[in-house]
Amino acid sequence: MANHFSFTSHSLILAAFLFAIVPCGTLEAQRSQQSEVARRVAVTLAVTDDLTDGSVGALILRRPASVSPSDVILLDRSRLTPRLLEDAIRMLLVDRVVSGDTSLSNMALRVPVPTQPQQTGPGRWARERGRSTQICERLVHAQAVDLAGIGQRQAITIYLPPGLKAGRVFAKPK
Repeated sequence: MANHFSFTSHSLILAAFLFAIVPCGTLEAQRSQQSEVARRVAVTLAVTDDLTDGSVGALILRRPASVSPSDVILLDRSRLTPRLLEDAIRMLLVDRVVSGDTSLSNMALRVPVPTQPQQTGPGRWARERGRSTQICERLVHAQAVDLAGIGQRQAITIYLPPGLKAGRVFAKPK
């Protein structure tokens, strides 16, 4: 019987936006949490006016670790919304589960423009939407930096939790 990998989009978004360290009770728990933070993987978010396909709201560029930054999400300035940002991060997280945290070759993933409004549930899901809104605001007010192979773009770096090694999700149970 094959393993089935499933998750909710809310759990991915929640995992992606866990940036703050919550104090833990024991020294061992604090060290464990600090090592988790140290393993997070950088992603550069950048706005662009160059996405010409009307159905594409963002482009995820996955590049080998020898190129810095290796993961870049280019978001169309005219279509930038918290929902588009969440969709792009979700797509990157899914690709990291399948392909690993670092790409072995250049790859581009197209993120379609959201066509249906996303419902924000109560409590933590509404807080995550607030975090997405804050990141979008930081991005549109960011300074332009030179991104290797891309050029000058307004950009910021965020850190996502590490994924699994490529292929481990679909491995047969022992």
